[in-house]
Amino acid sequence: MRPWAYSIELRERAVAAWEEGDMTETAVAALFKVGEASLRRWKRLKRKTGSVAPEKHAGGPEFRVGIEHEPVIRQLVDEKPDAFLEELSHEFVQRTGRACSTSSMDRALRRLGITR
Repeated sequence: MRPWAYSIELRERAVAAWEEGDMTETAVAALFKVGEASLRRWKRLKRKTGSVAPEKHAGGPEFRVGIEHEPVIRQLVDEKPDAFLEELSHEFVQRTGRACSTSSMDRALRRLGITR
């Protein structure tokens, strides 16, 4: 798996080569050194949107500990600056009634720039 997106130009050239009808998907993929699945995705994307440009990331689930909880987190850290993540998570749940894992608390602290 590649850690970057293929260029728009490469995507357009690969799809155009397939659309000419002279080559199979396998041949086009080999010619452009891309996977057949990638070529199929680009073709589907072009049919759907009219472009082979990658769609924007849809995001993920909302944060368990959101920006609106910043005052609570800062207060917890001020009251217990040496508390472990487990303690902060437990206290957060007690005060807000909102579920919070240690991983969620760690991400929230990082987003707020609070270092341990």
